[in-house]
Amino acid sequence: MTFVIPSTILVTGASAGVGFEAARQLGMKDSTKKVILACRNQERAEAAKANLEEMCCKTGTTKFEIIIIDIKDFKSIKGAISSLNKIDGVILNAGGPGGIAPNKDGICDIAALNVTGNALLVDELLKSNKLAKGSTVLYVSSEYARGFKEMGVPQPTIGSGTVEEIQDILNGSKFVKLKGKRSFNATYTHVKLVGTMWTSAMARKFREIRFISISPGYTAGTNIMTNLSGLQRYVFSCMTPIMQCFKIAHSSNDGAKRYLDVLYDCEKFQSGKFCQYQCCYR
Repeated sequence: MTFVIPSTILVTGASAGVGFEAARQLGMKDSTKKVILACRNQERAEAAKANLEEMCCKTGTTKFEIIIIDIKDFKSIKGAISSLNKIDGVILNAGGPGGIAPNKDGICDIAALNVTGNALLVDELLKSNKLAKGSTVLYVSSEYARGFKEMGVPQPTIGSGTVEEIQDILNGSKFVKLKGKRSFNATYTHVKLVGTMWTSAMARKFREIRFISISPGYTAGTNIMTNLSGLQRYVFSCMTPIMQCFKIAHSSNDGAKRYLDVLYDCEKFQSGKFCQYQCCYR
């Protein structure tokens, strides 16, 4: 299958952090006709669009459009798809920490944000024939999906991978059972692993579309700490500059560049693969 160079790309979580920087880098490319900023908040989306136009576009022109999507809300996702025309690139950048209580769709918050919202968005694009053949879908995973021993994060534990076991992760039951062992690391590693597994499964099912997972690495300037406790945010904010000195962490510019490297190099980064730490693509 020949995959196309994406020209119309949808980026979720595009109002800030790595998503915003990816949109900026896409907007600077001559091959890009349109970047669709998929954001939850209208005001922040408008501000991001204005900033991007100032940085990337000639006066009176734009490559950027806004679509309002709450990636955790199934109704919001389904409603937003109708306003889209055909696209040939998707960067599923929205993600991060969240709670374990089930929402109205029966999915725990952190799984809705990192897994099921992304899956439904892609399903709706496919169902409505708005994802062109030869497109690339890039799921933003994490080093945590396979454990991150440099940070003391153990591998997530999935046994035989039964439907029931995956359901327990998605509805939060697995995390309730952890009780005293429950932590951000435990929840985040499992949902990112499931998201990565979903991406590889889609690659096997849809050969005419390139599905690939990428970790942006430990990236400064993202919203990943938003839902952490005050103490956790303080610890991470102190650690980040030190980690940058040792090249364990890097800027949002570097994280977004990883997205584009994978998005545009179809030969090196093949469908179904997981692209991980320090450009060590597995």
